[in-house]
Amino acid sequence: MSDCLLDFRPVAARRPDLAAEWLRFFPDMQVFRFDEPHFSLVLTRSDDARLWGPYRDPATSVLVALVGRIAMEEKQWRDAEDIPHTGGLACKAVFQSYQKGGLDALTELNGNFLVIVADPRKQQVCLVTDRCGMVPVFKAATNPPVFSTHPDVLAAATDSSNDLDDVSLSEFLATGTVTFPFTYYRRISAIDTGSVHTMDLSRALPEYRMPSRYFEIRYRPDHASTEDALAEQLLGAFRSAVRRRTLPRFGKTAISLSGGLDSRMLLCACPDLGHISTFCFFDEENLEFRTARAIAEAKGVPFVAMRREPEHYGLAAEAGVRIHGGMGSFANNHFLGFRPQLRRMGVGSVMTGFYCDYFFKGLALDKKRIKRYQTAEPAEFSTEWYRPIFQLKSATGQLARERLDTRIPAEKRRFTCDEDRLWIESRRIFPLAYEPDAAETLVPQRTMSMELPIVDNDVLDAYVRIPVRAKLQVSVYSRMVELMCGPAVSRIPDNNTGAPVNASGWRLQWSVYRRALRNKFERKVTPKLATSGSWPNWEYYVHHSPVLRELWTRNGTAAPDLLRSVAGFDPFARP
Repeated sequence: MSDCLLDFRPVAARRPDLAAEWLRFFPDMQVFRFDEPHFSLVLTRSDDARLWGPYRDPATSVLVALVGRIAMEEKQWRDAEDIPHTGGLACKAVFQSYQKGGLDALTELNGNFLVIVADPRKQQVCLVTDRCGMVPVFKAATNPPVFSTHPDVLAAATDSSNDLDDVSLSEFLATGTVTFPFTYYRRISAIDTGSVHTMDLSRALPEYRMPSRYFEIRYRPDHASTEDALAEQLLGAFRSAVRRRTLPRFGKTAISLSGGLDSRMLLCACPDLGHISTFCFFDEENLEFRTARAIAEAKGVPFVAMRREPEHYGLAAEAGVRIHGGMGSFANNHFLGFRPQLRRMGVGSVMTGFYCDYFFKGLALDKKRIKRYQTAEPAEFSTEWYRPIFQLKSATGQLARERLDTRIPAEKRRFTCDEDRLWIESRRIFPLAYEPDAAETLVPQRTMSMELPIVDNDVLDAYVRIPVRAKLQVSVYSRMVELMCGPAVSRIPDNNTGAPVNASGWRLQWSVYRRALRNKFERKVTPKLATSGSWPNWEYYVHHSPVLRELWTRNGTAAPDLLRSVAGFDPFARP
């Protein structure tokens, strides 16, 4: 959807042309540029400027700019239509709230966003970051500071590209991500989420004030309510979240549909299916594909099949790394190769069920599997949780390990209560832009029209109430999906388990064992690129991709020596 660079340095030091070129990832993206005495702002967007573009009020000269998207009810959109003059409706709505309630009103905003409000009357510029940290914002340690939603453009604009943080590079190799607020650059770090950050323009040089936090995750697990009651609350939250993001004024909404629970739940939550379509990525028309198509047919909505070419991920790797900043895997760059097709479809919004595994299925909790019942129970703390941690022998690899070890205090690791486990869960999940699979969201969020119901304020309110055991057993979430989907769609097996939604223990156990045998047969006996699930056979792809081989053996850059240094061994010794 968008990116920005906000620069408070003297005019001669600013690099708006560089930012405009760097952040315009595709020719069809729009560039908005504001050159002010105290700052310059470059904003790029890939969606409808009439809805999402910036707005400047002629009477007060207040400028409102939006990165990402906010979610509102239809009445708020209609009220914003009463504001005259050119500008995006969403920013007009933000201006309207700001005029009535000041900055406090902006702490109620909903969605994945960065809102910038420049008010010459108060001689200040405020940056409001979202609650989940889905739109990252970075600050360069210059005087005065420079802000951007993309760390690489910020490094280029402040001549910091060669001032690398080798510990962060090693941490990424070891874990697949980087600890918040670090980046690959020593003098660039992320700013707090759920906060208001203010630049004071009344001084000779603009000055950064201490941020004011308006939101942080506070868990209050509800052990008194029944699971049905918690499921009903979650049901209402998702219905509201989906309604706000599928209003007819946005045009066609396309839901990324798989054979699992999350995307079918969002489809069934849509109050009006008249402008809803679905699509499914696939390598072959496998079980996952057929399940997704069956769900679409059951709801009577269009289903678009999007076949991946064999080099889908390799061909998009370089562009994807540039777009998401390299703090994620090319294997999560699912959408970029289909951007032209989605645009030809005239899609106003792409909606996905990302992060339900984190929020409601205990993916980020310390647990051990109970295979007999296909559930899990709480376990002791482990630094290694969702993904493996690779031990690097380099000096920076050791420093990266020490960074990981200090992230969770010893007293929290004792698990004296559910709140400790949930606190650690929050450290692993948030900010969402830093979680290991974030490339799957950051790429479409910056270049397409991505909607994420999971970050809705109502969904967050329901999320913090769910106890640990209900997450490990996936009981509240499964019950909610069953209620949302109704009997017809719930009977269609979940491709991740092979069983219907909210199946009994014995049925789930039998289905999962059968699926595990099938997967083992696919990968070991008849290995090929396609699988029966959503994604390719990665091991097969890495070993058989000419595109990846060319990227791996490319010469003429400093990357191989840098990689050897931070890894502590020579990865190029192997083909």
